[in-house]
Amino acid sequence: MKIKKLLNSIAIFSIAFALIFCLTSCKKKEPETIKIGAILPLTGDISEYGQRIKRGIDLAVKEINSTSMHKVLVIYEDSKGSPKDGVSAAYKLINSDKVKFIVGAVSSSVTLSIVPITDKYKVLLFSPASSSPKLSGISELFIRNWPSDVLEAKVLASYAYNKLNIKKICIFYVNNDYGIGLMEEFSKTFKMKGGKIVGIESYPLNNTDFKNISGKYKNIFKEIDAIYLAGYHKDMAFATKHLREAGYKGLLLADADYGIPEVLEIAGNSAEGTIYGSPWYNPESNDESWRFFENFKLNYNALPSEFEANGYDALKLIFDGIQKFGYDPIKVAQYIKELKHYKGAGGYLTFTSSGDVIKPIAIMKVEKGKFKMLEVFEINE
Repeated sequence: MKIKKLLNSIAIFSIAFALIFCLTSCKKKEPETIKIGAILPLTGDISEYGQRIKRGIDLAVKEINSTSMHKVLVIYEDSKGSPKDGVSAAYKLINSDKVKFIVGAVSSSVTLSIVPITDKYKVLLFSPASSSPKLSGISELFIRNWPSDVLEAKVLASYAYNKLNIKKICIFYVNNDYGIGLMEEFSKTFKMKGGKIVGIESYPLNNTDFKNISGKYKNIFKEIDAIYLAGYHKDMAFATKHLREAGYKGLLLADADYGIPEVLEIAGNSAEGTIYGSPWYNPESNDESWRFFENFKLNYNALPSEFEANGYDALKLIFDGIQKFGYDPIKVAQYIKELKHYKGAGGYLTFTSSGDVIKPIAIMKVEKGKFKMLEVFEINE
């Protein structure tokens, strides 16, 4: 009987000890928070792009945090489209917030100013929008999912010469790394085909008055087969409007930013017939891109563009890499660079060893107030 009481006492003691131990040491483990920085133009003249990319990033974070054991916190910094502010943002994220991964920037000039800093501190920089050829292979820790200007400009220049029979052209470009990259690559390909550049004009960022530049070429409008605009959507919209007002009736060519709907609001009927090259964004590319498209509509009551899709993919790819390799920017960068035919929100993505992405390039046209796809060119690495 004494043995039985002793055993009961031991059992009660064991249970009590287990309860006390659990209360003191078996607390529910909180999900680990993964901090990722983002440097985007959230205010200023190119904030349209930053805000679009932010919506894509926010949707990716919402999905991850509702389904994953880990939680993601994105710390946003506003570059305002300025290299100086971009540099300050990078130092703040790296030294104060201790991030090892950054999504950004948008403007090629800002991204080029940030790369030396992220490279020095061994931080992965993933740009969803920068396209300057200068960024190709600039660092083992730099990746982008917007194609280099080389691809877009080459396709458009070849299409203009071969398919549209354009032989003489004038170029208006924004005087920064983005515009310079487009101008140089377009010019190189067009001249290689046999075309002639009859005039090249640069203009400052945020320019809205193209009356003087238009007037400069007014007397030779009839001799120009086309005018190529290499800039951002607002300046290209005003250039379109002022060229038409000056009497230019020929063809207008443009870069991918011409596909932002605000172009049509500013330029109106003047934009009709403009042809532009752009990375091909097709929501029906694969099941993941369609799921993103439908989910974005549900969350924002709006349609996404390639900017939202790129922001979403950039965040998801970084998160996937961290899940596989931990907080090792070099290993995460290598993982992303080795991806081929990845199913992303922005379509199928193939990355190169230099950190570039390979995507189809579409030739688009403004027709009856809408953006119509004319032809898609598959690009081989």
